[in-house]
Amino acid sequence: MITILKNINLVDVKKGLIVKAGALEIRGERITFAGESKDLWVSEKSNEKTEVLDLAGKYVLPGLINMHDHLYHRAFHRGVKPRIQGLPYGDVKK
Repeated sequence: MITILKNINLVDVKKGLIVKAGALEIRGERITFAGESKDLWVSEKSNEKTEVLDLAGKYVLPGLINMHDHLYHRAFHRGVKPRIQGLPYGDVKK
């Protein structure tokens, strides 16, 4: 199975840039292409089923898993003492 994500804003964390009009190709469970849409080439003779998803300007961060995490809380519960002082949780929303 080939999945193509097109018209995406592709976040390239290695180069520190966002590729506008980007594309991502996934074959099976592997990312096989990440870059500008114009550089993506998929063989029309391929026997694999291909699904194309137009994500119209959505942002994609290839390979990044679990974007939401509270590292501070994990460290705190393991006995790590903070070296900086921030706002109390209740004051952040004010």
